[in-house]
Amino acid sequence: QQYYQDFAVRVGNWAQNSNGGHIWIIGNEPNLEWERPHDQTITAAMYADCFNRCYNEIKSRPGCANDQVVIAGIGPWNVQSGDWIPYFTNILNAVKPNVDGITIHTYTHGTDPNLVFSDQKMDPPYNDRYYHFRAYLNFMHAIPSDLRHLPVYLTETDCNEPWVNSNTGWVRNAYKEINDWNQTPGNQQIRCVALYCWINRGDGFYINSKGGVHEDWKAAMDFHYTWN
Repeated sequence: QQYYQDFAVRVGNWAQNSNGGHIWIIGNEPNLEWERPHDQTITAAMYADCFNRCYNEIKSRPGCANDQVVIAGIGPWNVQSGDWIPYFTNILNAVKPNVDGITIHTYTHGTDPNLVFSDQKMDPPYNDRYYHFRAYLNFMHAIPSDLRHLPVYLTETDCNEPWVNSNTGWVRNAYKEINDWNQTPGNQQIRCVALYCWINRGDGFYINSKGGVHEDWKAAMDFHYTWN
């Protein structure tokens, strides 16, 4: 924590000297122990402290005043930093008004494309939480009312296991699900669905060489879905 300001300066340098980037996600799944430096617990207050420093640094740099600085996606179904939904909400409340957007991570537990539409819930005490892709709804409904005008980005999604090289329809279903949400009057708009991930990071989730997934994605794009 004593290095947060140093980190923020480096983040500002990166934003200022990067061409083409104007949306900056600060961190990644800070509630997960394997995403944290030296396994140091990152509380919502600690994350907000670091985020606000990064926000101020980025916004102060030439050409970055209109950039979006958005919070990290929170790992769903994880209690290493406590209940993941209050953790998410506590962060959002702590970074006001210095937040320009919200990121969400969500997945299915398995490759069956029908799991995207599953209403299956978790076991108690979390039996009000979705167990598959619709976990994004738990996050959406937890966004404070005064932040529901902000853009939302679904920046990480997959089957929670390595992609199979097949055009299964999973990707089509994921995009349809989010489009259905966006087309419902009054819903806060989700502007992005990003598949995890393109290149091989050593975890098997890459899709760059899996043509079947590419075909699935192309078929989803044929619908020309847009946010409102």
